[in-house]
Amino acid sequence: MSSVISEIIDNELEEHKKSAACEDEDAAGLRSVFLNILELKELDIRDKKSAIIDFIAAGIETLANTLLFVLSSVTGEESAIPRIYEEFREYRDTNILQDALTNATYTKACIQESYRLRPTAFCLARILEEDMELSGYSLNAGTVVLCQNMIACHKDSNFQEAKQFCPERWIDASSGNFTVNVDSASIVVPFGVGRRTCPGKRFVEMEVVLLLAKLVLAFDVSFVKPLETEFEFLLAPKTPLSLRLRDREL
Repeated sequence: MSSVISEIIDNELEEHKKSAACEDEDAAGLRSVFLNILELKELDIRDKKSAIIDFIAAGIETLANTLLFVLSSVTGEESAIPRIYEEFREYRDTNILQDALTNATYTKACIQESYRLRPTAFCLARILEEDMELSGYSLNAGTVVLCQNMIACHKDSNFQEAKQFCPERWIDASSGNFTVNVDSASIVVPFGVGRRTCPGKRFVEMEVVLLLAKLVLAFDVSFVKPLETEFEFLLAPKTPLSLRLRDREL
């Protein structure tokens, strides 16, 4: 794997010289993380490539965890899997097109609701740049502050029946479209917020929808026992897992 990624990095450096001017903001943001690593003069190329491989591996792990949390949520709701299947039924034997991913209202609502209930990044950490007072506490500049957004998302004061899986809360009642313009939506931040937003956000958002669709189209998915979580640096599924996949009947 490392040799493949090493070759990709070399190719991307050449490609960057040709295409940097026409990249969109998200793609440029992700690529700039890698390029900043590669431009560090105090590291040799082997250490730089190793750092990028670690970065990619961490992204793969968090994507896998996120997908498992989503699967656990939708398999626990009897009507969820059939509704997701219906949104992608016509693509069972063909490639799933971008339009299908864009228009998958209920699927995206399920994913957003899973982000709310079990975000992989369950809290945000920030270092204060200046002295301030929060909730009656005087905090000095340099203090590390943790924003427990998952706890906030589980409070009924922020979301009605907050501990219940309810994808419909992310579907606009008048238009029927997926929306994040709901009360307290600003505390659902699975990719962080501001300058520290995960550079892979756009990629993960697309991949989770695509992976979920492909799994639901191909298999009847169920958990032998409920998924448990544990706190590492991030929120992660507790292993071993008991997941059952059966070929879906036509």
